[in-house]
Amino acid sequence: MILYISTIIFCMTMIVIFNIVYNIEMFSNSAWVVVAYVVFATIIEIIIDLILAGIVHSQKDKCFEDKKIFVVSSKERKFYEKIKIRTWKDKIIELGALGGFRKNKLSNPNDIEYVNKFIMESYKGQIVHIFNIIFGFVIMAIPPYKWTFCVALPVALVNAILSVLPIFVLRYNLPKLQAVKTRLTRQK
Repeated sequence: MILYISTIIFCMTMIVIFNIVYNIEMFSNSAWVVVAYVVFATIIEIIIDLILAGIVHSQKDKCFEDKKIFVVSSKERKFYEKIKIRTWKDKIIELGALGGFRKNKLSNPNDIEYVNKFIMESYKGQIVHIFNIIFGFVIMAIPPYKWTFCVALPVALVNAILSVLPIFVLRYNLPKLQAVKTRLTRQK
């Protein structure tokens, strides 16, 4: 969590510095206006993400069952191994507790109901982060438009990158969860 928050703060700082160095006249020659707008844009981006998470998690589980989008191919698994996801996956912030279900550890691997819930929450998490990537760029429609490409776009890009990483982790863990589910189903 600290790494994630520090990454956001670092990126915000870089956006501020870039705009102070190259675009200060656009911000009435005030560094405080730059800082205020970057903070405002970041807060709006977080609000957009939270709204999308609320919408996805309010949907019935049946909306997510048996969708091809959740199938993880062997090529995709090899990709995750190639980028050494095991070494950094635990550093990705896990906000499942906000929705009432943490996905950072399989705490009850012998309970089929729990494993099914875990898989369903993984599905929902993927959709939330995909929506965060797509709809995070809505921030560019918020005035003043003169700051769209120097503040809103970089904030949306940081949000997109920070949303891709949890998708990778959720998809990396999914085949293992499905294997546990298959084993439990056979035992029943």
